[in-house]
Amino acid sequence: MTVLGVAFSGIAAGLSAGLSVLCWPRRPDGGPRQRLARLSAPADGSAAARSRWRARCVSRLRRNPWSAARRSRQVAEASARLCPQAAELLAACLAAGAEPVRAAEVVASALRPRGRLVTCAEHAAFDLAARFQEVAHLLRLGGNPVTSWRTVAAEPGLRPVAEALGRAGLSGAPPVEAIRACAKDLRSQRHAAGTTAARRAGVRGVAPLAGCFLPAFVLIGVVPIALGLAHRLLP
Repeated sequence: MTVLGVAFSGIAAGLSAGLSVLCWPRRPDGGPRQRLARLSAPADGSAAARSRWRARCVSRLRRNPWSAARRSRQVAEASARLCPQAAELLAACLAAGAEPVRAAEVVASALRPRGRLVTCAEHAAFDLAARFQEVAHLLRLGGNPVTSWRTVAAEPGLRPVAEALGRAGLSGAPPVEAIRACAKDLRSQRHAAGTTAARRAGVRGVAPLAGCFLPAFVLIGVVPIALGLAHRLLP
């Protein structure tokens, strides 16, 4: 029974270590740890070659399709969380009397993160701020409002906002109420998505129990007893 427990623990530890290496987020280049590692690197050629080989292997493991897809999904979720805030800020600027071009610049400045981009939320905020800044540049150059706001409309959550601003730019009607309604709808959608994710988390929490603890209990507790009974009862 002890041998089976040790074997199962070793297998589980190996699988956990492999999955942690695959799913670990890629650290930005040029950080303090990278500089310290380069300074403390061995001077001889063979050790340096082994170090570079290990670094390439770890880099390839981290840049696998699963990690890239996971990161893209996290960036998309972070962008969806920022859409209600951007729509509400845009409506507030327009309600205060700002022109659409100035409102787009304010939203871009508010969303743009300060410093280096590390997390997925910061990357999503930077991309969304770049979209609003591009719209501001196009409007200042005298572009068509409908085509200028298509850059923001590429974000699924802000498509109704961009369409409302495009129509308002052609007709001259105030788009504040339409944008506020879109922001309210986005808030409701995010609330519903959060509630669904919270309910789904309870179901997913059973997976470790079914995938790890129950097989371990069977291997450590049930199988030895069954083998012992079979050895005693069967001729």
